Amino acid sequence: MLLTLRFADEVLAESERPSTAKVSAAELKMAKQLVQSMEGSFVADKFKDTYRVDLKRRVQEKIRNKETHSLDVQEPASDGRPKAQVIDLMAALKASLEKSGPRGETKLARRSKARKRA
Repeated sequence: MLLTLRFADEVLAESERPSTAKVSAAELKMAKQLVQSMEGSFVADKFKDTYRVDLKRRVQEKIRNKETHSLDVQEPASDGRPKAQVIDLMAALKASLEKSGPRGETKLARRSKARKRA
């Protein structure tokens, strides 16, 4: 991370940086020594991120030269597997309740009533 140059618009202000990292005293001492050994005057505003500008220029150039093409989204190829049957659960539940008899009683409930009567 130390050797990665960042442009001024990409560097977080100290107040925006999370302070959740745990650093040992030895790590902090080593980091300070490393930074001091590489210390020099550096002004991030002197460096410009030209990647975005260059990319935009190249895209505009391709459009101007009609070097563009459309991206057609194709349906994924069928793998030949059968599709699952989708059923209407509410319709199946209603049909089951209608089959079970009056007032939605199940066969088991009707049997237990018959036993109680006997």
